[in-house]
Amino acid sequence: MLEQGESKKQSTLKDLSQRVNACVNNAGHNITRDDLTRKLRRDTSDLFTVGKANMIEQRRLMWTTHFNLDLWFTTWKQTLIDLGFGRVRTEKDVDAAGEIAFFDKQLERIVNLDETDGTLDESH
Repeated sequence: MLEQGESKKQSTLKDLSQRVNACVNNAGHNITRDDLTRKLRRDTSDLFTVGKANMIEQRRLMWTTHFNLDLWFTTWKQTLIDLGFGRVRTEKDVDAAGEIAFFDKQLERIVNLDETDGTLDESH
């Protein structure tokens, strides 16, 4: 998956076998066949898409910098405060975890609709 995220060609089964064998041999075992690699590939086949670079994952990897993550969480924190879900945590807020002290019953109002196929404007 990391190879695909960087738009590199997916490793062949032979390449994967050599890598797996090197790891197993480094642990003190002497294995040269590709049985383990085949089992790993079979059990994780949903993670292998041979021949296609995963451009979405590449974009995620390139976006995930300290600056962007800090900006995202800082914006999220300020949005929670601006919308009245909570306030900045102080030393008096012993029960609050993190940087926000949520007001009563506000956590129940937060819903993630990101991965749904619903719409709020009824256009679909």
